[in-house]
Amino acid sequence: MVIDNKELETLERVMQFESKDNEKGLKMYLKTLSLEEVKKIQLVMYIGRGYIDGSISDDNIK
Repeated sequence: MVIDNKELETLERVMQFESKDNEKGLKMYLKTLSLEEVKKIQLVMYIGRGYIDGSISDDNIK
């Protein structure tokens, strides 16, 4: 999976909403995105959280 600059900016924006615990703002922002964009963000965040908590490693991704 490759993430382009626009998707990276979108991911950064989502993470800003999460870090401020702004659920309402996050929901409103996600409504402006396409379903494919939301799915890709969910996948990237799921994998990222897995790396952080140790449930996913490079060996699991292959």
